[in-house]
Amino acid sequence: ASGQFPIECIRTMHEIVIEVEKNPTLYNHLEFDAEAREIPDCIAASSVLAASMVEASAIVCLTTTGKTATLISSYRPEAKLYAATQVHETLNRILLAWGIHSFALKPYKSSEEAFLQMETLLLRNGLIRKGDTIVFTLGSPVKENAKTNALKIHKVTLDVPPCESTKLPLRCQWPAD
Repeated sequence: ASGQFPIECIRTMHEIVIEVEKNPTLYNHLEFDAEAREIPDCIAASSVLAASMVEASAIVCLTTTGKTATLISSYRPEAKLYAATQVHETLNRILLAWGIHSFALKPYKSSEEAFLQMETLLLRNGLIRKGDTIVFTLGSPVKENAKTNALKIHKVTLDVPPCESTKLPLRCQWPAD
């Protein structure tokens, strides 16, 4: 913002965004593109639909490029959207998309290991709770950085209390050991 009243300008824009995002018709905007016949497109739309149907508290994308997270974002899911990656450039790029919170993951060898990392991270930061439902998307096999081709609906069973000292910013890095 520039001009004589930049702070007031930003404050007004913020108030407008907050008010607009209260509108329930903004979320779960599932207008499908008949031309989009790629598997990642299908998984993205399916994750939003599944999250709505099971009342998931989060959609978590394990991603290399951020493409699927951005696709999911375009549907404006009601569930919080988290993208987890090991690629630094992807962390920065997906910040530009609507509603995506990004996290850096430690190296992992299997999807189950990555799921556990994200579940623990989200629990520690008070973003989910035991008993919540999460929708995961990923490319399998993970060792080959496959395009997104899988969706998992997961019930949180871990009981990790939130830790105030590990609260992370919007763009998140894994806390040091």
